[in-house]
Amino acid sequence: MSFKVYYEDPATVKDRVPESLEVDSVDDLPSRKIIFVPVNRLVDHPLNPRSAMDFTPDALRPLSESIAKVGVQTPVVVTTLKDIHREMIGIDEADWPVAQSNTLLVLAGHRRVAAARLIGKDKVVPVEIRPIPDDGIEGVNAEFSALCVTNTDSKDPGLIGKWRGYNAWSAARRRVGVSEDMSIRNLSAILGLNRGTVNRIKWLSDFPVEVQKLFETGVADDNSKTKKGLLTEEVIDAIRKVTEGEGDAKVSWELVINTIKTGLQAGKTGAEISKLIRALKPKLNDGEATSGVTETKTPPPA
Repeated sequence: MSFKVYYEDPATVKDRVPESLEVDSVDDLPSRKIIFVPVNRLVDHPLNPRSAMDFTPDALRPLSESIAKVGVQTPVVVTTLKDIHREMIGIDEADWPVAQSNTLLVLAGHRRVAAARLIGKDKVVPVEIRPIPDDGIEGVNAEFSALCVTNTDSKDPGLIGKWRGYNAWSAARRRVGVSEDMSIRNLSAILGLNRGTVNRIKWLSDFPVEVQKLFETGVADDNSKTKKGLLTEEVIDAIRKVTEGEGDAKVSWELVINTIKTGLQAGKTGAEISKLIRALKPKLNDGEATSGVTETKTPPPA
């Protein structure tokens, strides 16, 4: 089934027919770096690290209105479908050959595509086709490096998007039979992130699910409608600091979670929540643990 792609945005061409090309398969797409493709030829990556909150109608509406006026300004990064994607996306085996021939997989730019879909299924967007190696660990590394590094923007708390990308990459590695742990140095090189960020991503992955949920949503409970605080790298560092050690030397997760929720409900910033968490750790003074509460001593008799 053939479809049309464009060398320019038809919406910007007024006095002539936009230059286009009819193709039977994505393999026939031109080698030009940027082409314009209808959004109905794009499929979202199932492990997109962006939060679901970024894709609500209210969140997408301003972007959709902007695209309707001026088009998509930054190309969407896409690649061709590989066999590893079939079960992830949920396409029947019988339909897979057609899907591979007629569909491109979004790596970066999911919100732009979602906002363009609100305008209409025939809306075209600029895409950059990124070659990814065939099935195997090299392809997984290249694909999920793109997911992990590029799917953040000024409205995303950065580290959280990269953490989602890391989880997606780890899941894909398991799908191709690779499960061994990697050194921070190697992870840093593959994912294109500095070692401090990789360390924090791995720490966050080891935190309880309830803590991870607080980082993802930035709200104190499921009934919250807006973000009341921003959980940052400082908070991850503080949590790890107070939960290290054995016995009385570490703080319980229940206390950490309650402290985070209290901070979020009070509208505290990430830096302020970090201080609240650090204050939970008993300080050692001359070898004795104190809780920070000053003890009232009875004066000696006169």
